[in-house]
Amino acid sequence: MKGHSLRIQLGSVFLGFLLLVVSSVAVTFWLVQTQQNDAAIINLAGRQRMLLQQMTRLALTDPDNPKLEETIAAFQQTLTALSEGGTVLAGNGRSLSLPPAIHSETTALLDEISTLWSGFQNQLTTPEDNARLQTDSETLLVRLDTAVSSYERQAQAKINRLRWVQFIFLAAAFLLLAWGYTIVRRQFIQPLAALDNAAQGFGNGSLAVPIPALPDNEMGRLGKTLETMRGQIATHRSSLEQQVAQRTQELTTAFEFSQEIVQELDSSQLLQSVANHTRELMQGEAVSVCVLDKDDRFLELVANSGAGSQFVGLRQSAARGIVQPVIREHKTIVAEGSCASCAFLYHFPGAACTTAPLQVRGRSLGAVCVIRLQRPFSN
Repeated sequence: MKGHSLRIQLGSVFLGFLLLVVSSVAVTFWLVQTQQNDAAIINLAGRQRMLLQQMTRLALTDPDNPKLEETIAAFQQTLTALSEGGTVLAGNGRSLSLPPAIHSETTALLDEISTLWSGFQNQLTTPEDNARLQTDSETLLVRLDTAVSSYERQAQAKINRLRWVQFIFLAAAFLLLAWGYTIVRRQFIQPLAALDNAAQGFGNGSLAVPIPALPDNEMGRLGKTLETMRGQIATHRSSLEQQVAQRTQELTTAFEFSQEIVQELDSSQLLQSVANHTRELMQGEAVSVCVLDKDDRFLELVANSGAGSQFVGLRQSAARGIVQPVIREHKTIVAEGSCASCAFLYHFPGAACTTAPLQVRGRSLGAVCVIRLQRPFSN
């Protein structure tokens, strides 16, 4: 299923890290830019204090100085920009675009300063009472200091907010890291270790232990494939071992039979040995050995192994039934016992039988018949 895909899960983790990094950079950049704007606003508010002191000094000492009007205009422009927003020139000559004041405390202070400034401005243009001028100047200075402190508190609050944002991003990064580690460990490392152990077991010839259940992802599908392969290899190895054991038994039987021939046993014992060894090799229920008479016209059952011993001495024509191609054409015939015209084979109705020629140097001496009741012979 695609929902359990290891590639999709790892891709989700990496995408989460990417989004986290991009978001962190974007938020940090925005807050840094805001801090720069706050610093500029604090500088402008502080400059208002300097302008107020300069206006007071000029009004008291040199009321006709042209700089007084310039200072009044600069103070008024800056105060309007701080309250309502707008463009103002900073001390370095750079133009700044200020947003309107939205903080309630700052707005109230700026409104109060604007009210005090209206009366103070009239005294600057037509000074009448120097003592009152100084008193109003001190009052405005106190309000300007309060406004600067308000701007500083707002800037500090934004710095604290930035710290919390950074902490949240750090916590999210740790959560993503833990999630990614869990996925990699459970969905990749542990299954890979299990597959590695299974592969080492295959290399050591241990095929009895099945591969454990793995997560439903690419590693799980690989594990199922290896489990299928393990079963097939185990089956083929078992079959091969059986074949090797069978071939070994055949060679052992052939060697024992050759030893019996070397010992020059009489013909009856030798033919009985042929029947016994053939039954053992072919895993049959009954075996009969028939030999031709001197005229090659009849077959006589001279040796038997397993069931049907009562048919020893049975004679039948060598020119009919399945015997004819076996004797005349030296063929091996596989058929059902009921299909043959032989009293020995009729004793095993429905059984599978195979009949092979018994010959020496191309000359037929007789035939060997093997009976199986359950398992048919292959062609």
